[in-house]
Amino acid sequence: MTHTPTRRLLALLLAVATVFSLLSMSVSAADEQTGPELKLVSTATEPLKKGDSFTVEVQFPKDAEFSNFELYFDFDLTQFKLKAVNTSHKIDFNGSELTVPYLPVEPTFNMDTVVDKDSGKTYGGTINAAYTGTAEKFNMTANEGILFTLTFEVLKCNAEPQSISIFSKLFQKCPTISTFEDIAPVVTPAQITISHTLTAVPAKDATCTEDGNTAYWKCSACEKWFSDENGTTEITDKDSVVKKATGHTPSAAWSYDGAHHWHVCTTCSEVLDKAAHSGGTATCSAQATCEACGQKYGATTEHDYQWNHDAAQHWKECSICGAIDSENPKTNHTFGEWETVTDSTCTATGTKKHTCTGCDYSETGVIEKKAHTTEHHDRVDPTCTTTGSIEYWQCSVCGKMFSDAACTIEVTDVTLPMAAHTLTKTDAKAATCTEAGNAEYWTCSVCKKLFSDSEGKNEITAASVVIPATGHTADATGWHGDDTDHWHVCTTCGETFDKEAHSGGHATCSKKATCEICGLEYGSTTDHDYQWQHDNTEHWKACKDCGAVDENTRANHTFGGWVTEKDSTCTETGTQKHTCAACDYSETGVIDKKAHTPEHHDRVEPTCTATGSIEYWQCSVCSKKFSNADCTVEVTDSEITLEKVSHKLTKTEAKAPTCTKAGNIEYWTCSVCKKLFSDSEGKNEITAASVVIPATGHTADATGWHGDDTDHWHVCATCSAEFGKEAHRGGHATCSSKAVCDVCKAEYGTTTAHTFISKHDDTQHWKECSICGAIDLENSKTNHTFGEWETVTDSTCTATGTKKHTCTGCDYSETGVIEKKAHTTEHHDRVDPTCTTTGSIEYWQCSACGKKFSDAACTTEVANVTLDKLPHSAGTAWEKDTTYHWHLCVNCESEVMDKAAHTYGDWVVITEATESETGLRKRTCSVCGYEQTEEIGILRFTVTVRNGSGSGEYKSGETVTITADRRSGYTFEKWTVDSGNVTLAKETDSTTTFTMPAENVTVTATYRYNGGSGSGSGSSSGIVIKDEKGKVLGKADPDTGIVELPITPVPAASSSRQAEELEITIPKNTTVKVEIPVRNVTPGTVVAIVHADGTEEIVRTSIVTKNGVALELTSSATVKVYDNSKFFSDVPAANWASDAVAFASSRELFNGTGANTFSPNAPMTRQMLMTVLARLDGTDTSGNAYAKGMEWAIRNGVSNGSDPEGKITREQLATMLWRYAGSPSVSGRMTGFADADQISGYAEDAMLWATKAGIIGGKGNGQLDPKGYATRAEVAAMLMRYCNTLFTK
Repeated sequence: MTHTPTRRLLALLLAVATVFSLLSMSVSAADEQTGPELKLVSTATEPLKKGDSFTVEVQFPKDAEFSNFELYFDFDLTQFKLKAVNTSHKIDFNGSELTVPYLPVEPTFNMDTVVDKDSGKTYGGTINAAYTGTAEKFNMTANEGILFTLTFEVLKCNAEPQSISIFSKLFQKCPTISTFEDIAPVVTPAQITISHTLTAVPAKDATCTEDGNTAYWKCSACEKWFSDENGTTEITDKDSVVKKATGHTPSAAWSYDGAHHWHVCTTCSEVLDKAAHSGGTATCSAQATCEACGQKYGATTEHDYQWNHDAAQHWKECSICGAIDSENPKTNHTFGEWETVTDSTCTATGTKKHTCTGCDYSETGVIEKKAHTTEHHDRVDPTCTTTGSIEYWQCSVCGKMFSDAACTIEVTDVTLPMAAHTLTKTDAKAATCTEAGNAEYWTCSVCKKLFSDSEGKNEITAASVVIPATGHTADATGWHGDDTDHWHVCTTCGETFDKEAHSGGHATCSKKATCEICGLEYGSTTDHDYQWQHDNTEHWKACKDCGAVDENTRANHTFGGWVTEKDSTCTETGTQKHTCAACDYSETGVIDKKAHTPEHHDRVEPTCTATGSIEYWQCSVCSKKFSNADCTVEVTDSEITLEKVSHKLTKTEAKAPTCTKAGNIEYWTCSVCKKLFSDSEGKNEITAASVVIPATGHTADATGWHGDDTDHWHVCATCSAEFGKEAHRGGHATCSSKAVCDVCKAEYGTTTAHTFISKHDDTQHWKECSICGAIDLENSKTNHTFGEWETVTDSTCTATGTKKHTCTGCDYSETGVIEKKAHTTEHHDRVDPTCTTTGSIEYWQCSACGKKFSDAACTTEVANVTLDKLPHSAGTAWEKDTTYHWHLCVNCESEVMDKAAHTYGDWVVITEATESETGLRKRTCSVCGYEQTEEIGILRFTVTVRNGSGSGEYKSGETVTITADRRSGYTFEKWTVDSGNVTLAKETDSTTTFTMPAENVTVTATYRYNGGSGSGSGSSSGIVIKDEKGKVLGKADPDTGIVELPITPVPAASSSRQAEELEITIPKNTTVKVEIPVRNVTPGTVVAIVHADGTEEIVRTSIVTKNGVALELTSSATVKVYDNSKFFSDVPAANWASDAVAFASSRELFNGTGANTFSPNAPMTRQMLMTVLARLDGTDTSGNAYAKGMEWAIRNGVSNGSDPEGKITREQLATMLWRYAGSPSVSGRMTGFADADQISGYAEDAMLWATKAGIIGGKGNGQLDPKGYATRAEVAAMLMRYCNTLFTK
């Protein structure tokens, strides 16, 4: 075999296992042998410094053989950096018995750190080499004695000797055929010597202002300091060589002149601590003394004369030395008029003062008390409802009361106790089944109150004396009945009650229907309900209830034509059926498969890139393939496929890369498909990129950077070409050194000229270089030459100014002080104050600074020259209008004083109102005596008719006619009197009369349900009620729009889960009031809307009627009806408010106060009511209920949110409810209540509306009690009554 000399014999080390596999060889199991010496030799001849580069040759004996190796570079990674590996040294192949050509490639080296997985040690790089090919035996030799060369850079200084070595991970030779032998070369490390780059720093003595030092040497590379020139003894404490500046030694005594003081340094004579004199105060008798040096300075001042006085005289004297001003000697006081400081009243003396006109001395005196200003009050006799009072006089100023007109005998209580009641007894009366009875009680003919005792001590309510009717009690028989109705019979009075038509059940051809309520049979049997029956041959009709057959209908089936249900295809049969024309019996049949619909495909020849196919036919319907046109021989995809043919390949020989050009491996190319393969059979396809061997690139030689004064570059160690050439950059040239290139670290360019800048101290100025400190010979040190003084800030009368003068040769300047100027004053005479304007003392004011002085010399500054206004003096006569009263000031006659609203006493009737004429009453202001009069309206009382007509206002004794409304599906039953002492002419007549009493009356028409047919598909109004199965339960009356009751009332379930769902369908854009009949309805029975997502919402405004529940709907809905009553131990069934509490709590308007308590008599707060009304409106108040309730009330104008925790009064409750209802208009005036005049103005319309609507009533004895607090029970009752008004026509 002839070797090509230009090819390098070192190759990329593949993984050892891969090399062995390719060569089909096995490594000998013989023990590792000691091999030849690997010697590392440094080319450096002198000690190296930080930043130096050097090379290390890895030498190998010329006659020693090897086949491959893997070596790790072992050196201190912090000391050296591996920069390059040169593998171009000559290595020859000297093997034998080669069977095929070898494949030599470059060695592979890695200059990054690597961790040996066996030892865990970190190395600075690796090199791998192998000679690959197919041979029985081969070896290599390093003919030059050098395997490769390493280039390093020194990273840091180090006085200790360093070494660079190699760790042999793998080293082998091939001594025999197919055998590898491990050899362990003996490694000799290279020894490296490194030194510091030292510069001597000479010793220097310290001065007053500059530090000195001892002699030392400094390394410019590592910045370390050493005490010897060889750099062996490092100075770790750099402060140890520093001699600190001694600092100035100031003289003990101050030096000074008239303006400044200073110390002098005893060492260098420098002036220290120079400053202007400061501190101390000059007086009229002595200069100021400097607080620092103790020397006197400045000038004395003038006397500071100030007013002084005693009880008899006044004068001016100096505040400093006490000298008396000759221009203002001691003089007696001259007092002005007395002035009122605090006026006297009828209960306290006042104070007055007069002041000396020459100084500010004043004396005070006493003003005697004034007389009382009294108002006379006649004696008021007491009654059984109100206290009286004795005759007395009361002062309108201090409020004290007196029993005599002279106000000499003060009294604290003028009240006379109430008188006894005038009582009439009402005997006890037992209750019956239908009528209430009463307990024994007494009534006062004067105040109309009720009492349980004859002495009138224990007051009771009208409701508490009532004994409710016992109600009927069904006899032991239970339900009585006939063929139409069922009823109960009372065991007490024998009266029939609960009578109603039978309902429910299902009649058949053999049995009557059974009533779901009483269990009795009713009605008649039905005809047979015939339904079609059949077998495979014939059909007939039979009754679905009893099974009877109508033989006249028996006959054979009569089939029609066949009808295709599923058509046949080419792969499946179809189905068809025919049906009897008389009944619903049918038979099915089979439709045979259809023929295939083939498409012809010609033969396709295969290529080296694609398969081919035989000739075949394919059905376009089922997609099956066949080898013949008749589609009888089915074939698979594999049976019609023709495999690919072989590639037509051309070989490309391997080519080694160079520094600048890429090479390639051996490969083959197909001339047909243009694909590339790594084998001659075209089995292993490869990419074009995978055959390329990249250019090796240049490797810099050991010199590192080459350069001149302009550029730097590298020289390739392999081909000697220059590369990386570029201009020097970075660094900074100065007047003492050239710039140093940031890249190659070489100096380049030229030095610069000095940069002279101006410098100065307090005495001289000069120019020096800012870089090296050299002084400019043309501008050496010269004394300052100052120009004229210039004003910087001018002085004023309040502050000194500043001035400066500047050196004409530099910018140094000194500053000086400009003394204050005198004030420029304007004289102001004394102005006396009045009760409407302030005054001022005599004073002088500077027009420049604005300061004020009490003397013309401007020595005594005053902050305030104002004299306060004189107090107003109220007159004794009251001014008044219809709303307020007040006093006027007697001095200015314009100042309004003591203004207040009138304080009225009780109304006094002047003329009583009658049923034909108005009356008149008046009340008097207890302060000013103003009288207010008001007309009393003709006595009229209100009638409220529920479910009927006749409501209005009537006189006492007038005949009132009332008429009940007509309701489809109902029969009028009787009238009930809800309030008022009236007797109806006939309570069972739909139109009746009664005589109007002297009080308000409420009556209600009640009805009995007639039942309904339950048939039909709807009505003219389109309102329908259906059950869960879709059966129509009721329909609307076309005239009134009220939904008819279903035949069977809905059972009231005890919970939502047990309740049946009802579907209510109404026309779109319609609002309808719907009544749902409910069996055993209670006040706690509710209606809940069932939403589409399954959630339920209680209709809070639904009401309970006699026969069920009623609600208003604006769209179709699904609802549930159930009993949602809550149990409260403190609201028994006999409690007057039990129904109202059940109504409010079941609709979850408000809850109990405990687990089983409601606290019916507890007061209701304003925020509680706002929250209840918000819930009634449908607002979610979960979470912070009160906050959400108040926010809703404010937003909707129901309340302004004030006093949320305050108890709500009856008139406030009526007002909020009236606003919630939309503030409906109301006419007329409140009558029938003795305390109607106590209603606040804002609540008059609301209370009139609430009483007319029957929402709020009196509390007995003609009392409405508008200011009384509303209890929780009363709120529940008013809410229930309000909801009832929504359904009153």
